[in-house]
Order: sequence, then structure tokens, then C-alpha cells
Amino acid sequence: MKKCKTITIAIALLMALCTGGCQMTYFELPKTDPALFSWETSHLDKISDLSCLEIRTIFQEVPPGQEATVLGQLEGYQVYLLTGDPYMELAEMKETIDRSEKGFAGVMFDIEPYGRQEWKQEGDNGALLQAFCEDLENAYSYAKEREVEMFLCIPYWYDDLGYESELERMIQNCDGFCVMNYWKGKEKEHIRDEYKLAGTYARKLWTAYEFGKADGVGILPQNTYAEEGIEAAFKNYRKVFQKTGISPAYHDLAAILQII
Repeated sequence: MKKCKTITIAIALLMALCTGGCQMTYFELPKTDPALFSWETSHLDKISDLSCLEIRTIFQEVPPGQEATVLGQLEGYQVYLLTGDPYMELAEMKETIDRSEKGFAGVMFDIEPYGRQEWKQEGDNGALLQAFCEDLENAYSYAKEREVEMFLCIPYWYDDLGYESELERMIQNCDGFCVMNYWKGKEKEHIRDEYKLAGTYARKLWTAYEFGKADGVGILPQNTYAEEGIEAAFKNYRKVFQKTGISPAYHDLAAILQII
């Protein structure tokens, strides 16, 4: 997700073929608020210009040593320490959890194991994901011991590629999660299984909207609201998700500021 990463075109096109029914069973989820991803600490004063999005929660990456400064700039918001790297392992996750105790509401891990060199575009990645889940389980235990709320950012397609058990294990080992639900017109069907799991395990849930400009490589036109704008994304959320208990999350501040 960092630097507007989504999924490869090959996987995206495969997922475009996956369809499902239109009905959605509703679940009672823990309360959440609209959220904003921010990978930079510049222009944080511009968040107030996005009042139409009703943002209350911010997932913010913060360079070490700047925690107090950034939290001061974001006073009045629930701020979660955002971090993520495809190669992030347990030791770094624990360090992030420790850093979050400097005044953050918790942590948001945007770890994308499918960005690792060993990820197979065609083939079984079960062992890699199981190792990732093992780290998540240990990190979550560590976070719970310290009463730190721990969230996870995931793509919408783990279950579509046959990793249902790994997906469920991920959701079991976090307090809430955000689905990178980047395919316009298929938002409901692409989050149906994740929504059911959120209801089963009483997890907080966000559906993310992308605003990075389409580049034909990591972001396709169908993945992003860069052309339609933030009002169109908010309209889609109200139409599709408003009664579900799922909150919107907007990715990301830098991209949004380029289009308003």
C-alpha cells in the first residue's frame, strides 16, 4: 500500500473475473470512524481541508524521534502508528508496538508479504503466509500484554487465491483490519468474506479507497478514485457500506492533496 502499491496487473485481472451475489448479510461490528492513511509528515495541517470525509482516525507513519511533534500536530484525532514493509518480521513489529506507547492509540501494520522476492505469482505461497501469520500471532500476543491496539492492512484477494485459512488466522490475530478494496464496482463482493470474519471475531473493519493516479503498473484506472475525486468515493461508501458497520479509509493524504 505504501507508495500507492496495490496488486500486480496479472492478479488484478484475475480478480476482476471473480463474481458473487449481490446480497450482504449484516453483522454487528465494533465501532470505528472514517480513517486516513498518511505516509508523510508534511502537510498534516491540510487534513482540516478534508472535513467532508469526517475523518476521526489517522494511520500515520512517523520517523523515529518525531513522535511527540507529529502527535502535537494531530491533536484531536485518534492516531495509530503506521508502518509496514514486505520483509518486516517479529522483532521489528515488537519495536513498533513499543514505539506506539509514546502516545499513539495503537499500531497499523501494512505488511505485504506478496511484495517479497520469494512470492510466486503462480504457485503456492502457503508456507510464506503461514510464517507471516506466526509472526502476527506472536506480535498480537505482545501487543495484548501491553494493552496496545493492533490493526492490520490486507488486500481483498487472499481468499480468492485460496488462502482462506491464512486470512482467517490474520483476522484472529489483530483487533481490527483494513481491506485494500481497490476495484470499483466490486467493493461489496470483494469484502464479503472479510466482513463475515470481522463479524465472527468482533473485529473492527475499514474498507480503503485509493486516490493515487493510475500508472498502468501498480494502479489501474479501476483501482482508484483519482479522476472521480473524493466526493465520488464518499458517495460510493454511503451507497454500499453505510449500514454495514464498516468505516471508510482513504489512501492517502499525499495523493488526495494532489487532486483537490
